[in-house]
Amino acid sequence: MSNPTTTLYESNNTASSPYIAHYHMTREPFADAIEDDLFYAEPGRQQKLDILLHLTQYGDELVLVTGPVGSGKTTLVQQYLLKALDTWIVACIDAHGGIDEQKFLQQLFHQMNMDFQGTTHSELFERMQHHFDTLQHRALQAVLLIDNAEQLPVTVLKCVLEMAALTNADNKPLLRVILFGSGELDEHFHDPLLESHTHIVRHNIDLLPFAQTHTTHYILHRLSAANFASDKPFTDAVLQKIHKQSIGWPGEINRLAHNVLIESLPVTSIAQGNVSNINKVHTAAALSGIVLLATLLFFQDEFNAWFTPKPVVTSSQPAPVSRLVVAPTTKSDEAPVEEVAHKPELTSQDVVEKHSDVDIIPASENDESAIQDTTSLSANSTVTLSPRPAANTLVVEPDPIKHPAATIIAPATNTSPIPADLPGFRNAWILKQNPEHYTLQMVAGNDINTLRSFIRQYPLDEPLAIYSTTRKGKAWFGLIQRSYASKQAALDARRQLPAVLRQQKPWLRQFSALQKDLGRVS
Repeated sequence: MSNPTTTLYESNNTASSPYIAHYHMTREPFADAIEDDLFYAEPGRQQKLDILLHLTQYGDELVLVTGPVGSGKTTLVQQYLLKALDTWIVACIDAHGGIDEQKFLQQLFHQMNMDFQGTTHSELFERMQHHFDTLQHRALQAVLLIDNAEQLPVTVLKCVLEMAALTNADNKPLLRVILFGSGELDEHFHDPLLESHTHIVRHNIDLLPFAQTHTTHYILHRLSAANFASDKPFTDAVLQKIHKQSIGWPGEINRLAHNVLIESLPVTSIAQGNVSNINKVHTAAALSGIVLLATLLFFQDEFNAWFTPKPVVTSSQPAPVSRLVVAPTTKSDEAPVEEVAHKPELTSQDVVEKHSDVDIIPASENDESAIQDTTSLSANSTVTLSPRPAANTLVVEPDPIKHPAATIIAPATNTSPIPADLPGFRNAWILKQNPEHYTLQMVAGNDINTLRSFIRQYPLDEPLAIYSTTRKGKAWFGLIQRSYASKQAALDARRQLPAVLRQQKPWLRQFSALQKDLGRVS
């Protein structure tokens, strides 16, 4: 019989999101804690669940279920509890935030209906062994599930391994132990304190991201379960964008899909008070911001005339104030100026791409070809930035003697500052590296908080460097790790990264391409 601790994972959703009333939905479809009918049985996850149920009934190994934050481990715990057999006595403990040995044992004894008071450590284990052995004689199986197990102190993990080592007269384990955690969990088993328990056989189950098709099915399944009846805003293009930027991890899919629903709300529905459960103070602040923005837009020309200095122009023709122009190399100064329009974003600005699909080439394990920068300016091209240039905008013409066929681009100086609390070197260090060397780019995006979260979540070796540049008129940040003298050395280093980092698929970059980026506004 499954334990009442299943209530730990029951839905805690309330109709607090403004889009619920607007779309006449019954609940929030993309909350982390879900009801059973919101669960999408993606084939990979269903297979992992079936394996867990089988190993509980017939296996003898300690099971580790690993995946990064947002990979669906807690949801898998919930589904396991729902499908547990009546002959299983399941204790489910969440180690989030850490837990000491005494509290851990108290929870275990309470959920297994054992008396905890007035006993020593050895007596507790004798009592557990007797209790679990009694259950087996009654054709019952004791099961221990631990979620967020990577947060267990090593002393508690040692206690868990001691329990996993308890056996009956036939040398069969008395307790099935299943640990759910991030990739760091597997590394904890190398701690010297656990050396005496290396004989315990472990079965590893790794959770993988969704494929494009299953990301789409996942989103549509949850929307349908929440009674979402509209055909917008989840167009094919939006669904593809969500998959690309989430890399198929369910937690990130939830966040992006939730943002899409928020952004799809018409302003009028908020202004007229048609959305339920909206805090009036927040609504007033939003409306004030809209009025202020409209005022700034209306008087934009006047404000720009006050504060925007004129650009320095070396060409004989005056350049428009709102453009950064790279003059063509032809002798005529009458060449037409071609504008490059910015495409609108499909989702919110919080939605960032993990890797650039413009100028970073993923290196295959077997690919020995050189990595080259794929973005360049032809000799006759003209680049326009909209709406207005920075104060130091200038026009640079090619040197007709030294560079007869090349366009020289001034280094970008309008990049966003990198917060001082983040570790590692900055742009200057990157520019000093040998351009023929390689590095591993771990993550990149428009939001500096993406890098901040990545640094907090994953183990990274120094030296690190964080760069700042501009892409499509927006700030762009990237995190790189180490410098390698050859492409093969970088490939070897990537293979030796911890499993949790290899899952993030770091990209190989040559410093020459990166150094060009730091001197180019795109």
